[in-house]
Amino acid sequence: MSKFKAGQSGNPNGRPKGSKNRHTELREALKEDLPELLVTLKERALAGDMAAMRLLLDRVMPSKKQEANTVDIPELEEAESFQDKADAILSAVALGKLAPEHGVALINAIGSMVKPINVDVAIAKKVEEDKWDNMLGIR
Repeated sequence: MSKFKAGQSGNPNGRPKGSKNRHTELREALKEDLPELLVTLKERALAGDMAAMRLLLDRVMPSKKQEANTVDIPELEEAESFQDKADAILSAVALGKLAPEHGVALINAIGSMVKPINVDVAIAKKVEEDKWDNMLGIR
């Protein structure tokens, strides 16, 4: 048996106005000591504490996100089948026109397009078989 009635909030008054979540309270508590904490963290990192170094670098200098690059692969536009498109991408990677990680991402994208098409083809084939079976009275 449920503690609450369906369609009725378990907290009808909601969160009290002006209340703060625990992260906000923690930030406010540390705000005053933050400069000293950063100095200590920096000193530990400079002394060889790898965890302090990683924390400092991850928070102060996060890794840069990759930017989208435009690559011209004429063979890709001319390719008619998914296999031809994958071959064009592999050729571009082999020739250094395309970074390997971008080639993998593109081939994975092609693969994700092929799966629904294969399902559609299988469904159409099954429907056609069922239609013939019904017409011939098999089943």
